Amino acid sequence: MTTTSIDPATSTRRRSRIRRLLAGGGALAIALLLSACHYVGSGTVTSATGNGPATFNFNFNCPTGSHYLSGALVYTDPAAHVSLQAVLNHQYQSSTCAPTNYFGYGGSFYGTYASRTTSGSGNFELDVYGATSASDPGHFELTLTSGPYSGYHNSGPVTAGGIVGIPD
Repeated sequence: MTTTSIDPATSTRRRSRIRRLLAGGGALAIALLLSACHYVGSGTVTSATGNGPATFNFNFNCPTGSHYLSGALVYTDPAAHVSLQAVLNHQYQSSTCAPTNYFGYGGSFYGTYASRTTSGSGNFELDVYGATSASDPGHFELTLTSGPYSGYHNSGPVTAGGIVGIPD
């Protein structure tokens, strides 16, 4: 029988290298988001009730040469009894979408949503920010301003998953 010992110094250096690599990946994600016309996010945030996770998935796109963003969002907060599907309806951007345009490392998005569990629809505002470092996983903030979930608000750091931008 062979036993393997782990050198604590080597193990610590290896973890340090992994942390630096992950931090570099976050910087890459930020660089992509800075030049993006296509925003994608999928993950979890803490429920608005503070009990359990809320999940999100979104895909927003602004074709090169256009002034308009479109896309969809699916969001579920089981503890708060909120489940919706939302769309951006040609949200206007002041600058023409192009891979080199600077949109910041996040953005504010507006549109309409429909409840997936009750009847009715309303308006939403979504503010998202990508990761700024290995210790900052990004931020997600959703506000529902009308409809069956009017007044609902959830904001917090992304606890799993991520938010990135993809150049066209």
